[in-house]
Amino acid sequence: MAESNIQIKSLLWDELTTANWDVIYKDCGVSLIEGDASFPALTGIYEIKMVAILICLNGGLTLSNSNSSFEIKTGDALVCLPGTILQYEKSSLDFRYKVLCLSPDVVAKHSAKKGYFTKFSNRKTPFVKIHFDNLMLSLIAAYYSILEIKIKEDDLTDQDIIVSNIVGCLLLDILKRIPNTPSVEPIRQTQGYKYVIFQNFIQLVTKDNGVLRFVKEYASRLNISPKYLSVICRESSGKSASEWITEILNMEIERMLRYTDLSMKEISVCLEFSNCSVFSKYIRQHFNMSGVEYRRYLRSQSQNL
Repeated sequence: MAESNIQIKSLLWDELTTANWDVIYKDCGVSLIEGDASFPALTGIYEIKMVAILICLNGGLTLSNSNSSFEIKTGDALVCLPGTILQYEKSSLDFRYKVLCLSPDVVAKHSAKKGYFTKFSNRKTPFVKIHFDNLMLSLIAAYYSILEIKIKEDDLTDQDIIVSNIVGCLLLDILKRIPNTPSVEPIRQTQGYKYVIFQNFIQLVTKDNGVLRFVKEYASRLNISPKYLSVICRESSGKSASEWITEILNMEIERMLRYTDLSMKEISVCLEFSNCSVFSKYIRQHFNMSGVEYRRYLRSQSQNL
């Protein structure tokens, strides 16, 4: 995954609606998904912009992060924070799964949020693989069943509150099964520490979609020098810090042009360009066409898929 010529694609909560996904429920910042090995072909590298919990019910799934691969087998769960970067490799023919996807603002509402982020604060990666016993798998099935029943009721007031409470209970049950980890301080001078810095940098940039645009601002937030941050990025991924900022900003521009009807001026404001003229010059420089032309091109590509 260190190949610098491969673009990272965003996997956003509000775009989990393709025909191949079996979406049980999608509202209030929560998506419940289930399926088998026929799920969409996830070619390339993805940056997950949500909290995602993937549970393997049968078979196996192979993913990779950085230069290492790992497998999710029956009973395993992969719990990811926003900013997790993964690449799909393969799945077995008998692979079956459930996924719980939560937009970041939903997690922020839960009483479980403190424990959730504390569990990850000392980890080298923003994701963790854990194994569920039969009792936990039964609990997950029960939570899903309750959610399915509640959301199918015709006259359901305060649906977001009900869904939020059920999901909060599920999160707490999952959190109890994530082991605590020692501090990362002892590995400050190792490659492991550099990878922590790289992941933290990616999370910061993706959180604000690269709108800060200056390496020195991210370096200051990470308490390191801009030069050292770029060295770490180059060693970890083959790209400099500025290249990452530009790539993630460009992905957000593409997303807004493709999926929203915001005007060029409105997009320039959202992405904190000084004015629309500067934004137009940026698009022309990076995409070799005007914003209107590039929006038309992106949407024509979507229709041809």
